[in-house]
Amino acid sequence: MDLNKVTYLLALADTKNYSRAAEQCHISQPALTRYIKNLEEELNVTLFDRSSFPIRLTYAGERYIDGLLKILEMKEKLDKEMREIAGHVQDHISIGMHSTRCYSWLPRILPDYQKVCPKVKVKLSEGNSAKLQKDVKNGVIDVFFICSKPSDLDGLTFVPLFQEEMTLIVSRTAAVFHNLILPENIPGVLQYIPPRILEQIPFISLTPGHGTYEFAREQFKKFQISPSVSMELDNSPTVYRLVPQNNGFGFAPVTVTYEEKFDYTPIFCSMDHHVSSREIGLLYRDSSSLSPAARQFIQTAREVIPSFVKSEIPHFEVREDINFS
Repeated sequence: MDLNKVTYLLALADTKNYSRAAEQCHISQPALTRYIKNLEEELNVTLFDRSSFPIRLTYAGERYIDGLLKILEMKEKLDKEMREIAGHVQDHISIGMHSTRCYSWLPRILPDYQKVCPKVKVKLSEGNSAKLQKDVKNGVIDVFFICSKPSDLDGLTFVPLFQEEMTLIVSRTAAVFHNLILPENIPGVLQYIPPRILEQIPFISLTPGHGTYEFAREQFKKFQISPSVSMELDNSPTVYRLVPQNNGFGFAPVTVTYEEKFDYTPIFCSMDHHVSSREIGLLYRDSSSLSPAARQFIQTAREVIPSFVKSEIPHFEVREDINFS
């Protein structure tokens, strides 16, 4: 089938008249008649019922035309994509990411990405998980690095990147620790703290809409505890800094144990006998609605981030060095 001559068939199906279809296609009527006859012989079916006036499509003709239209639509999409790749028609993409991720992840993704898409500008949008998830759905941003898989994808696509281990940041001056001997922090180690003990320590929480807020509630539900919230804040680093000074506790990725500079050193704990984790991933609309630039960014992130995590972020273990008896 010659796609360049498909218009002959579509014109005849539309006009139901050989002379008008030939005129519309700027060819002679005999040439059009010969093309249709050769096509029918090639397919071994009759496409047009010539016994009626005006002529009309047979059932085989209707099915053939339906299929052709789908093929032409796919060809147009593919041609458009190739033009975009060749010319980088879309000169920017918009990425949603929490501020705490930006300084460690983007410098690792962008060099590889810009080798492939040197003309594409990357626009960064920051905010909490609820806002950025809504922005993805509404097409405001192309891709969102999300802290956990949403319970309801609502038509979006989630692709996992890695399991992020989490820690409790606990103030060493919390009243519950009075008269207890607390060990020094050891790299790669969290100290076990019984879940019920946390009900005696003020909880410094992120505000609703943050991924860590949802993670904390899932952990409380799992261990059937209800800690008392003393503050709700909208900024993760602020939570990290206030916990040690306010006799409280909060949640954070284990990377804070060596990346964050604390004025007052907390103790890093786990309420489980193993290190709890959450699934970090990418959230985006159906890939067919994404530009080639956005799809390339997703591919680059899926290659770079898991490799970075594997080589740079150590796995933690839980020990029971605090005697709570």
